[in-house]
Amino acid sequence: MLLVPLDTAQADSAGRLDALRALDAALETAPDQDEIRTTLKLAHGYITGRDRDERNVATGISLAEDLAEQGVAEAQFLLGMVYTSPELGYLDRGKAFAMLRRAASQEFPPAYVALADLYLNGWGTEGDPAEAWRLFQQAAGESGQAAAAGELGMGLMLLEGLHVERDEALGLSLLRQSAEAGYPHAQLVMGEMSARDDIGGPADYDQATRWFEQALEQGYVHAATALGQLHEQGLGRPKDAGKAAEYYRQAAEAGEPGALAGLARLHETGRGVPRDQAKARELYARAEALGGPAAPSMQSEPPPAAASPLQGFWYRARPSERVTPHDARQFEIIAADGRMGILEKLSERQYRVGTKTRVALAGDTARYFISGEDEPRQYRMRIEDADTIFLTHPDEPGFVMHRLPEDRHMLRAMLRLTLTGEAVGFSARDIVHSSEPQSSEQMLEDLFGSSGEREALASRDKTPLFDGSRSFVASMWGHADIILAQMPGPPFSGVLYRDGEPWMAALSGSVVAIGDAGAKGWSYMGEVLREAARPLSADN
Repeated sequence: MLLVPLDTAQADSAGRLDALRALDAALETAPDQDEIRTTLKLAHGYITGRDRDERNVATGISLAEDLAEQGVAEAQFLLGMVYTSPELGYLDRGKAFAMLRRAASQEFPPAYVALADLYLNGWGTEGDPAEAWRLFQQAAGESGQAAAAGELGMGLMLLEGLHVERDEALGLSLLRQSAEAGYPHAQLVMGEMSARDDIGGPADYDQATRWFEQALEQGYVHAATALGQLHEQGLGRPKDAGKAAEYYRQAAEAGEPGALAGLARLHETGRGVPRDQAKARELYARAEALGGPAAPSMQSEPPPAAASPLQGFWYRARPSERVTPHDARQFEIIAADGRMGILEKLSERQYRVGTKTRVALAGDTARYFISGEDEPRQYRMRIEDADTIFLTHPDEPGFVMHRLPEDRHMLRAMLRLTLTGEAVGFSARDIVHSSEPQSSEQMLEDLFGSSGEREALASRDKTPLFDGSRSFVASMWGHADIILAQMPGPPFSGVLYRDGEPWMAALSGSVVAIGDAGAKGWSYMGEVLREAARPLSADN
């Protein structure tokens, strides 16, 4: 997204549904030779459990590997999908890259998009947006689903300005073209965009529902998760937790992590389903194992990190690089209990979030527990000084972590919110250029363009809250939208409420969080406040 990540599905890899769709496509276009086609169908059946009582992924991989060595592109593609699907238990993006590159070199169109995803995200290879763009273009020049997938990839890159100049009109046109061609992933993206006050105009929940339903009719379970969110949050309809549970359950049965987390959330609070803390814990654990968020109050293993210099805010570089916070591509936050949030810079205006890693310390070893990987990655830790830590690994280049300066308030606020496990990314933009102090009413009018939100502060005095020459805003997307506004000095303390709902909260430094009334932000502010109230370490 702008709302759906640029990979093949929603998690940190090609997820179950898209992988199975891709495997089906490979099967349908398999060579005519009876023996090869029979073996490929057998491998597909073992991997997916199709027409069998249970899966045997290892047997399916073995059969596919024999065909891949014979140069069968369909088998190479099948293995590429397996190695990018954590729920199958064989996640290995290096192997996936090798297999998909071999399939693409044989001009097998489905491999173009899957390989482009790896180049775009730097998975199994060095990130290369230019090569990703070329492969998306190559796929778009084909026909059928490969063309629609290529158009989707190109459209998202144009909207985010990745490698190419940002072109909102052309990006939207390509996305719509892909969706209208019946590509369910594009229909999901169009639905998510329709549900936002952002690109494409004001939120239209009826239109969003139509796109989601079209995707769901084709079996795209991520759309059931999206429909569940509309009903849970009452967007374009009255809140209906029971209906939300039905949609979440439908997607959860297929292993969709967002649906598992949504269903866990309902069981945790007893909305629409019986309140069941044990069930909620089980569902959260399943969601986290597949790349979804864990409840802040129900975090699972690994054990908490001991008090250490790793706690805090950091930006990352290679040991040979001299990188400032402005130049850095990745930022990290590590909490006392081992929770970790990652903020990756995609461009000067776009950031992607990662919340799938936890850290624990054992002596001078830092152990990173990553969703989808059976064993933690272990790095030797060398402390240069209070602000510089080197982490080395025998099989990887390693990296150096520099402590993020105290005055980087916006980055620190965004990192803090990665720990909620709800965000997918941030989009940054300037909204105010003023040489005069602004009152709360003036600022809110610039933010929202309406009087309704200003009325929430009617009882306050007219003391300027926003007294600087510039305010910077980051819109956060994911399960809900908020706005982060930065201004000199703390504007106020505590939380502002409207109709009993929190909608504006002062965070640390000079940043406030504002629920976007035009989207889903007010319903998300509770999560923001819960995370903001939790100590990052024993000392703060």
